[in-house]
Amino acid sequence: MGGLLERSFGGIRPFLLASYLVMVIPTTLAGKRTPEVILLEAIGAFSVMCMIVRSEGQAPLSILENPVLRWNGRLSYSLYLWHFAILTITARFLYEILSPKVMWSYDSVIFGLTLVGTLAVALGIAQLSYKFVEVPMIAIGQKVVKFRSGRLAGMPAGPARRVLLPRHRG
Repeated sequence: MGGLLERSFGGIRPFLLASYLVMVIPTTLAGKRTPEVILLEAIGAFSVMCMIVRSEGQAPLSILENPVLRWNGRLSYSLYLWHFAILTITARFLYEILSPKVMWSYDSVIFGLTLVGTLAVALGIAQLSYKFVEVPMIAIGQKVVKFRSGRLAGMPAGPARRVLLPRHRG
């Protein structure tokens, strides 16, 4: 199915572009997120994801191997967690120090600077969070899995395994 769609669009890139546009344009033009708009977004997003998975390792999507994009992907969860909090604090601060007239007059500039500034701060904190929280927790998780799988390898399956496992008493 993916190959047929890919050929009908003339390749992976045009199909990805069309899928992306199906995902973005209805929301942009409609203003309201009706069920039809949400369905189009979902179809577009699903198409993009399917083509990325189908085309893994092929030249048209080699940009996804870019070190900056890979770094951004590693930090995406931490960024997701931190950016909202930083943005909320920044917005409250701006509402306190700027008058409504100033905010109305310079809304685009304030929005742009707030976006860039909060993203920069959130990326910095996300990098620290990834390095000092996520990486150590991933390492601990891997040790636990390795320990448990090595320890349980010789035990019988099912209820007998539960009886033979020592219980943690804390």
